[in-house]
Amino acid sequence: MEGSIKSTIESLSKSLNFVIGNYYVLAGDNVSCKGQPFFINGCDDGLTAFQDKSQDYPFGKGKGLPGRVWASGTYEWCPNVQKFP
Repeated sequence: MEGSIKSTIESLSKSLNFVIGNYYVLAGDNVSCKGQPFFINGCDDGLTAFQDKSQDYPFGKGKGLPGRVWASGTYEWCPNVQKFP
């Protein structure tokens, strides 16, 4: 299943011109992308370091972009996570 998730993230990222795509799963009382497939589209620009840090950071419900999406039950578009709360 991991291969199909990775290919889906890659396809969506490319077709929507996303620079990075992550897959988050429930992990206890948090959502986490630790050990999950991801995709970086094009140049790195520090995204590998961002991805590495993201792997170690679980988000509680309502916290950060992944936690807000979990709490709302819908998607959220964020053009630049560095400038978004």
